[in-house]
Amino acid sequence: MRRWFGLLLAALLLSGCGAKFAYNNLSLITPWYVDDYIDLTEQQQVIFDRHLEKLHSWHRQTELPEYRRLFSDLHQHLQQPELDPQLLRTKITKLRGHWDALIQQASPAVIELSATLTDAQREAFFAALEERNQKRLERAGTPVEHKQESLERIEKWMGPLSKQQRTWVEDFAAENPDLTVETVAAHRAFQAQLSDLMSQSMMASFPSRVGALLADALGGSQEGQELNRLREQQLNARVELFQKLWVSATDNQKRKVRSRLKGYIDDIDDLLEG
Repeated sequence: MRRWFGLLLAALLLSGCGAKFAYNNLSLITPWYVDDYIDLTEQQQVIFDRHLEKLHSWHRQTELPEYRRLFSDLHQHLQQPELDPQLLRTKITKLRGHWDALIQQASPAVIELSATLTDAQREAFFAALEERNQKRLERAGTPVEHKQESLERIEKWMGPLSKQQRTWVEDFAAENPDLTVETVAAHRAFQAQLSDLMSQSMMASFPSRVGALLADALGGSQEGQELNRLREQQLNARVELFQKLWVSATDNQKRKVRSRLKGYIDDIDDLLEG
């Protein structure tokens, strides 16, 4: 189901007509992704479709304008010769907060569908999640690959980097290693808690307990708390890297960053138009 939730956000990161089609036709696309995790009965499909329609409407009316405002604020700030670290931290934190809001808004769907799952469906669901965990670990990069991926992500935004800029990015990657192992550990801890709750779906406290778990998916385990700590630590380091890169950026590099961000704003405007 996380794939379903993620589609709403992924559509924003595409460009052109493909994003608009994907976003406006989620009801057609999502069943194929849900089938990766669980085979819904006809009755469950009705529940799913009803919640998806409500979630999509909420996201268009509430979240898209907020994304636009956030990206517009960043675009305006990028006219400055230096970046404000506090502003960057605030914007990145808000962006992460939109994911939490999406999960919260989708909680009623998770709660209602969970109560209808058979033992076989629950077993298949968590088996599929563990298979995804394993694949994620298998794809985890080595330190060398992590360094190269970090360079590629920055160059995707800025274009070719100078020797000094490459050194900064490589140092950042070395000091802030890939968190795949820690992320999977946190996901497994959360999935274990969710599995335990789903086995008690007939209890009166089930909706409130699932809602509380989804409200703080990582905070309920030591693994999740450690992942949050590491992410916050890396956020501070990433902001410092962005500051140095921006001060050293050429006019062409700055134009490329602004243009890419403006492209996201234009995509959102296109989605808002329907």
